[in-house]
Amino acid sequence: MQTTSVTYYKSKSSSAILSLYTLLGCLAGSIALLITAPGQYSHSFCLQCFVVFALSSFVTLRNNILRYRTLVIFEFLFILAFFMTNYVYPLFFYESDPYFSIFRHDFNEQVISKATAIATIGICSYNIGQFDNGTTFYKRVFKSISVKPVTWIDLFFLVVFFIHFFSANINYFRSGLTGGENGSFFMIFSIYIVFKMFKNGESLKIVILSNQFALCLILIYILLNMYIGNRGEPMYIMMSFVICYAIFIKKISIRIFLLMMVTALLLFFVVGRVRVSGRDATSAESLESRLSSIENVDNYLMYGEQLIINARSLYVLVDYGDKNGINFGSTWVGPICSVVPYLQGIVKNAFNLEPQEFSTTELTTYLNFGKSNADAFGLGTNIIGDIYICFGSIGVVIWMFLLGTFVKRMYIGTLHQDTVSQLIYCCLFLFSVYYTRAVFLTPLRTTVWVYLLYRLSITKQYSKA
Repeated sequence: MQTTSVTYYKSKSSSAILSLYTLLGCLAGSIALLITAPGQYSHSFCLQCFVVFALSSFVTLRNNILRYRTLVIFEFLFILAFFMTNYVYPLFFYESDPYFSIFRHDFNEQVISKATAIATIGICSYNIGQFDNGTTFYKRVFKSISVKPVTWIDLFFLVVFFIHFFSANINYFRSGLTGGENGSFFMIFSIYIVFKMFKNGESLKIVILSNQFALCLILIYILLNMYIGNRGEPMYIMMSFVICYAIFIKKISIRIFLLMMVTALLLFFVVGRVRVSGRDATSAESLESRLSSIENVDNYLMYGEQLIINARSLYVLVDYGDKNGINFGSTWVGPICSVVPYLQGIVKNAFNLEPQEFSTTELTTYLNFGKSNADAFGLGTNIIGDIYICFGSIGVVIWMFLLGTFVKRMYIGTLHQDTVSQLIYCCLFLFSVYYTRAVFLTPLRTTVWVYLLYRLSITKQYSKA
């Protein structure tokens, strides 16, 4: 085993110390805000939370963007999504239009200020985890690696998973209604394929010419998913192309990436607005309701609606945690079990558990609709709320700090051409936008599965130094 010390950048010590003190000061300020949080909604208090968030995030983004000269990094998208999820509603909507979308469902409005302070603690902790002074010591465990290009076996399984996805949704494709199976197996296998494509490609032209069949199948999957209103899986696959291109082929310029972001935002806004339940009576009625929902959008912030609405989940979970106490991670059992196929069902049956007892995602829906409600639909969740009901405010500090540290270490490994770090960072990047409205362990299953597929594709095992 060989340990290699690498210095990739060294900032001025005075600047690094100032950044660290600013980040620590922001965390201290966010804790003070939580202690003094009013027992009711306060716009001025939420604005103070936003100022702390903005200062802490500015330090992190300034340091990282200047250092890496790119916006194609996890923290840029994560912080932007965090703002949309946790600050837009209390600052820009609560006083003018408090009950739009899923906010029409009951929630305790008295916890908005406190929940916003807890979210601020979370992002400040994450930013401290992201900090380094520009000098890193990278521990290189292995010497060399070679990954197979996409093989006919890969293509065979890609076709099998596509057939499974298509057959499960044939009625939705015929009727024009939305919903159905999102094809997560195909999605995860596609991410693995995309990683192999770019890992073995010297240019975008070579990647395209060498993998035409796989690319066509993936494109069809994306279009079909969006046709029936599923946004998550297409977004993950498209982001896998972006991050793999940026890592293995060429850095994406800031201007191009911003253009891509705006285009994706508009596209997924439209798909989100037209998404209706598969229980709709006819495709004609469904189409008419979809088109009418897109018209007359008079607030540009509404283009981020699918993130904004998950502020409600934060309030619901904070309120639930205050009333019922922390559960010490019991609602993380579901995401952990999801790594092993069918293990969730086995655990539920073995311990006679209800879905809401071991999944925060199920809990937020259960708290609103109750058990076995035919009108129930997923209300989403919130990463801060998920951690809070498991481990309280201290848990928010610890786990968000660890997340920032882990993401930073994986990116440093990526810069040093470590394949495992590249793979894990790619998987994390896929969830950078969605993560704020999901549970903390959301990337776990995808990362583990893609890693296991990758291990099977190694042709030359690492040799220890």
